Amino acid sequence: MKLLAISASALFTSVYSHGGLSVPPSRQWQCSGGATPNHGVQWNGRNGIEVCQPSSHAGNINNVITNWSGVSRTPDARTSNPSYDDANPRQIHVDDMGGLNSKICSANREFYSALDEPVWSENLDGAYPVNMDAGEQLFEYKMTAAHRTFGTGYYHVYITKDGWNSAEEPTWNSLDETPFCRYAGDSTFALQNTDTWSCDVPVKSGNHMIYVVWQRDDSPEVFYSCSDVVFDGTDPTDAPTDAPTDSPTDSPTDAPTDAPTEAPTDAPTDAPTETPTDAPTDTPTDAPTDTPTEVPTTTTTGLTTESPNAKFNLFHGNHIKFGLDSSHDNCVSKTPSNRLTTISCARDSNEQQFFNHLNYQIRAENNFCWEIDSSRGLQFINLVMCEDYKKSQMFSYDSESGSLHPSENFDYCVTKVGPMLAALPCRNLEEGDDSVFGLKIVE
Repeated sequence: MKLLAISASALFTSVYSHGGLSVPPSRQWQCSGGATPNHGVQWNGRNGIEVCQPSSHAGNINNVITNWSGVSRTPDARTSNPSYDDANPRQIHVDDMGGLNSKICSANREFYSALDEPVWSENLDGAYPVNMDAGEQLFEYKMTAAHRTFGTGYYHVYITKDGWNSAEEPTWNSLDETPFCRYAGDSTFALQNTDTWSCDVPVKSGNHMIYVVWQRDDSPEVFYSCSDVVFDGTDPTDAPTDAPTDSPTDSPTDAPTDAPTEAPTDAPTDAPTETPTDAPTDTPTDAPTDTPTEVPTTTTTGLTTESPNAKFNLFHGNHIKFGLDSSHDNCVSKTPSNRLTTISCARDSNEQQFFNHLNYQIRAENNFCWEIDSSRGLQFINLVMCEDYKKSQMFSYDSESGSLHPSENFDYCVTKVGPMLAALPCRNLEEGDDSVFGLKIVE
């Protein structure tokens, strides 16, 4: 009976689930499963990054995974409510949660207590938190049930104070008092599962947290989400414009024209002719030939099939097959947005043509290469302009198992998350996962 009660509770919560911030990724979106859209994370953190694992939390992370979009309360903070104060819009939320010391990432609900824990800001495996720049930035909100915002609803975006303590559970006291960005929704917005807007993000340095409040127009219900980000402290509007225009034009034109013309003609003809001819011939000829060949070398094998026990070839007629299910002939294919997915193999499709570049990079047409991109929290594989031996573009292939790995981290495997390819910790993949790339060699 206890198991039945848990299942009923989970079902009830998911019925009323509606959304969370996806860019920059919120804590709940990063580990989302259950209702769609989601990040493809399964029970007990399978297919999820380290912060999605039960061992990383004191609270129940499975509540977040299965009911990620239900972090909500019903304070009725719509602008039509007489208690709403546009000069102090947080107050109605603060009062409903129980005061300034309320735990905000869970909306002060015990069911979501795992969201309040400081572990989210600790960068356990390089996938979360995500880097963020100051200035104009895109914000994206994902919903499992679409609702109207424009009218009496809004998105309010807060950020943590300078000097906030990321080792403590975030409260309203952790945030600046007023939102740095307000978005009232779009009057022409057709109900759908994604809403986007832009915000002028303030200049910050180090670890911070962004807090988004979404008040629906058609209900007193409000949704809350925390996104962990890291700033480098630079201001994109100031740095490039002042220094370069004055200094470089004055200094170079005066000094070089007078002094250099007389000094170089006397001294170089006596001394340099004897010394350079002996020393350079020994040292330079050896050093340059060794260094370039060693730079790209790693402890892994690259993309070629060299093992005597090889069972798979990665490339087959410039196609890369995916999956063990022989009844589905699927190949890796690029999308219009330069991401990677898998669809039915098409022999003459340019979108499915890939080539081995320098034994570590996978190149498509127009000199675009696969690259690990963790800007959205999950390490999706994108297609970007090739840069020879760039670490984030280097992959290694295990021809015995058919697994594909980022060369920087062999503990991660390329797999399919939702419709797209991404890299996840191999140990977190579901047992029996068919994340196998390449054509099986006939024995």
